Amino acid sequence: MGYGWFEIVSTLLNLLLGGGLIVTFVTLKAQRQQAQATAKQYEANAESTEIDNLEKAARIWRESLEAREKYYTDLLNETNGELKLMRDRITDMESTIKQLTSTNRQILKILKDINHENLEQKKEEAKSLAGN
Repeated sequence: MGYGWFEIVSTLLNLLLGGGLIVTFVTLKAQRQQAQATAKQYEANAESTEIDNLEKAARIWRESLEAREKYYTDLLNETNGELKLMRDRITDMESTIKQLTSTNRQILKILKDINHENLEQKKEEAKSLAGN
């Protein structure tokens, strides 16, 4: 980008040793053009590197988000499966509770109707309801 020692010394020697002013200006102009071309090349390389880095960063983020999406999708599916099992168990428990409540009501009715004369008969009715 800038002039090195060699170019500066070369320019000074051209001036001092009779290379002439025109040759020196031509040399300086060529060196300036070369420096500008080199600067543009560095600029283009820097932009290319920046774009490559942005693409790499975007790929890393995309892969990370895809992994998270898979994790949470799997977790959601697992949770939904467990929820369905719990609902099925609750339905079974509700059915069992209804049956037991009905049986208890019938046994309570039998117990209310017990007197000394029908004790044995009511005892057998209660046993048959209880499943013994």
